[in-house]
Amino acid sequence: MILLGIIGGYFLIIKRSKKYNISSEHIDNLAIITVPLAIVGARLYHVVSEWNYYKDNLNQIISYQMNGLGIFGAIIVGIIVFYLYSKKHSIPILRLLDLGSLGLLLGQTLGRFGNYFNNELYGYPTKLPWKVFIPYENRMEGYLKYEYYHPTFFYESIWNLVGLLIALYYERKKEKINSGTIFSFYLMWYGIGRFLIGFLRIEPVDFLIFNDGQILSIIFVVLGFGLLMNSRKNIKNEA
Repeated sequence: MILLGIIGGYFLIIKRSKKYNISSEHIDNLAIITVPLAIVGARLYHVVSEWNYYKDNLNQIISYQMNGLGIFGAIIVGIIVFYLYSKKHSIPILRLLDLGSLGLLLGQTLGRFGNYFNNELYGYPTKLPWKVFIPYENRMEGYLKYEYYHPTFFYESIWNLVGLLIALYYERKKEKINSGTIFSFYLMWYGIGRFLIGFLRIEPVDFLIFNDGQILSIIFVVLGFGLLMNSRKNIKNEA
C-alpha cells in the first residue's frame, strides 16, 4: 500500500506539474532522490520514537520490510530534499512544496490502508458499526480481551482524501495560486486531523495528554498558519 501510494502520488504530481511550471524531468529526478531518503527518514523517526524498545533490540533497527515507518520522518526529510534541490536548480521552493503536497496527500490516503493489512495503529475498543476486528496476537497489552477497535488508520485516510479533494478544487478554481498556499493548507489540514485522531489511537503519552505525533501536529499547524499569513502579508505589500 505504501508503494501504491508512492506511485499514485507520483502520477498525480506529473499530471498537475504544468500548472506549477515544473518540468517532468525535475519530478523524475526528485522522485529518484526523495523516495528512498524519505523511507530512511520514516524509519529513523520510528526508531527514535520507539527507542525504549530498540535500545534493547539493536539488530532490529534495520528492517528490509516496509513496516515500522513514521510519516513525520518522511515529510521532514522530503521537505529538506525539496529545499536543497530547489536551491540547486533555481526552482521556487514554495511552488515545489505546493505540488509535492498534492502527491503526499494521495500517498497518505492510500498508504494508510497498509496499517489495516498489518492490524496496527488502531484506536481504542469500540462498538461502533464501522469497528474493525483485530486478531488476538496483534492486540496491545491491556486490551487483549477486546476484539473490535476504532479504525484510526481509516479515519486518517479519509481525512487526507478530503484534504486532497479540497486542494484540487481550490487549485483548479484559481487561475493563479499564491506560492505556499497549498503547502500551508497541507500542514494545517494534516496537522489538525492527526492531532484529533491521536486522541483515539492507543499510544503512550509523551507530554501532558499528548503523544509525539500530536506534538508534531501542533507544530505543523503553527508553521502552516504562519506561512499562510506571511504569504498574504507579502501579497498586500506588493499591492
